[in-house]
Amino acid sequence: GQKLAFFMRWAQGGGAERVMIALANQFAQAGYAVDFVFVNAQGKFIQDLDPRIQIVDLKAKRAAFGFWHFYRYLHHHQPETVISALNYINIFALLASLLMGSNKPKLIITEHGTLGATSQDLQGRARLVPKLMQWLYPFARHVVAVSNGVADDLAQQIALPRYKITTIY
Repeated sequence: GQKLAFFMRWAQGGGAERVMIALANQFAQAGYAVDFVFVNAQGKFIQDLDPRIQIVDLKAKRAAFGFWHFYRYLHHHQPETVISALNYINIFALLASLLMGSNKPKLIITEHGTLGATSQDLQGRARLVPKLMQWLYPFARHVVAVSNGVADDLAQQIALPRYKITTIY
């Protein structure tokens, strides 16, 4: 059957992580082959994953290395669809899948909060993130936001046409 890969930094934090794990579980229960790829497989939500889900730990010491490890994962496992969450993980997913060339996966990227709220944790590189998002997000098969507010913010911040963003609560 179809192989789906979820891609996220780790299994701790807030709503985004819980939403992604709940989604992954639904797909596993529906009979899909599901990989859950973590930059670092740590955090209390790991135990909430359905036992049928294959956990892939990229064990990246720094988030930026996560991108190369993820590219290698794509190369070896070739999932048809990748669902990623949160902006710099989405950026890694997009870069890695673009490198895959013609056998790149369908990529669905999800935004769970406003850019204004998340860019603070990026210190000096913060200015780079919106730029990369602006350049890369158009390559995604779908861009999904968890609310119209998040979608509006995203469209505005990275000059992405609003109609290209789907809201799924």
